[in-house]
Order: sequence, then C-alpha cells, then structure tokens
Amino acid sequence: MGVPTTMTAVAPIHWFLALNQAHIAHDGHRYESLAKVAVYSALVNTSLIPHFIYDGKPNDFTSWLESHCVTVHYRRTFLYEDLERQARQQHSPLILDIGSGTFLRLEVPEMAAELGITDRLVLYTDLDVMFMGEVCDYLSDLRPRYFAVGPEFDQADYLKMNAGVMLLNAEGLRESDAGFRAYTRDHLPELASAGRDQDAYRNYFEGQWDRLPVQYNWKPYWGYDASARIVHFHGPKPTQRDRIKSGVAAPIIISLATEAYYDYCQIWDRMLADVE
Repeated sequence: MGVPTTMTAVAPIHWFLALNQAHIAHDGHRYESLAKVAVYSALVNTSLIPHFIYDGKPNDFTSWLESHCVTVHYRRTFLYEDLERQARQQHSPLILDIGSGTFLRLEVPEMAAELGITDRLVLYTDLDVMFMGEVCDYLSDLRPRYFAVGPEFDQADYLKMNAGVMLLNAEGLRESDAGFRAYTRDHLPELASAGRDQDAYRNYFEGQWDRLPVQYNWKPYWGYDASARIVHFHGPKPTQRDRIKSGVAAPIIISLATEAYYDYCQIWDRMLADVE
C-alpha cells in the first residue's frame, strides 16, 4: 500500500504518540492496530507531522511506522527506575509496563527542543484516536499558556479534563519542566497505581489549562457527531468488541459501548483494512 497524502494546504503541527514494547506484550499487540489507524487517519485527513516515542527495540511495527512517514524516537521515560521500584514494592508488573509508556508524554517538551522544533504548539494524543478531518487549521490559532485539553466523561466539566488529546505549548511547558518532573517523581507512589500522568497534569497545573473544544477529543459514548475532528476511543476500544458482546468486559466498558461506539468502530475497521 502506498503512503496516503493529505491535500490540505495549512501550516502543519508536529504530533507525538508514545508506546512501550512491554505493554504490547501484555495486550496481545492490540495497541499496534490502534496506532496504525491513528497514523493512517492522520496521514489521510490532516497535515500533522507524526512522531512516535517508543520504548523498545526496532521491529516490524517500527518498520511499518517508518514506512508511513513516521519518525520513530527510541526513548525511555525519566521515571523508569522509579516505576521499576514501585512495581517491585507493590508486586504489580503493570505499574512498570503501563507507566513506562504513558509517562513518555512528559518527554515531549524536552524532545521538541532537542529536535529543533521551533513551533510554539505540538500535539500529543493517545494511541486510541482516529482523525476524521483536518485539525491543524483550527489548532494552529490557539494560544494555550501550557496546554489545551477537553473534558473527560462530562462534556461540560473542564475541571475533570482528559489528557488523551493535548495541544501543548512546548515552550511554556519547558519553563515548568523541572518543577513538574520533580513533582511527578515525588508523588509517583500514588500516581503510579491510579491516574498516572493524567493526575500529575491535573494536580500540578490545576486551574491553568486552556479549553479544547470537545470536537477535538470526541468520545463515541457521547453519540455520533459529524463535526468531530478527533475521535478518542476513551473507555471501550474497537479491539474489545468481542469481550463486550460476550459480557466479560468490565461493566463500565460495557455501559459505554453505545450505538455510536459501534458506528465509529465500523469506520475504524475500514481504516485498519486499508493498512493491513
């Protein structure tokens, strides 16, 4: 399959995703499929410049990323040894396996400087997103002090923000980076087994984030919205449908698998079929 190209003529924004190889092993490679759809949908529908932060070794997955215009950065979170220690103390390998991936987003401001990315804004998303249209046209006009985020479950509740999609002011975050890293390390025992990096951002930057319209972090359980630009499979993933239908998924996951969730899953299926 050839690499798709976008026809839009807007100023591009650098976009970062992250994953660690150990997490793939725990989840039967489903995160690779999520990542492929995220990348493919971005290449088809946006002007984003994709970067993938990967804690692992080169493999077929990273080769696929590179063949689809994604720059792969092999990097480990600065919290790795701390997470390793917490995992041993709490007898929970998942603290390391999940945390060493999700805390990779804290590397983005420093990486942007190292890469010479002079743009004020960069985008970070989780892997479980799907781009439905151009995002750079609107996002490039925003001016967050630190970052702009959308709400989590309640569309009106921006106090309980969701870090699955973050428009980052890389320069502003670099100025706060030393203090934020120190806070995260000092509070890692409670962060590592609960809200992880999302709670770190919520607590340290309380009251200081800007609002991102819900169409840029749209949850399928809110219904189908033709104006949504970034669909975020928050809660039930497309890869969980069999578990949901058989009733073995967690109750909260089953409750969020609405009709619109299945509609968006069909779009996700078509995109995955295009890349596999």
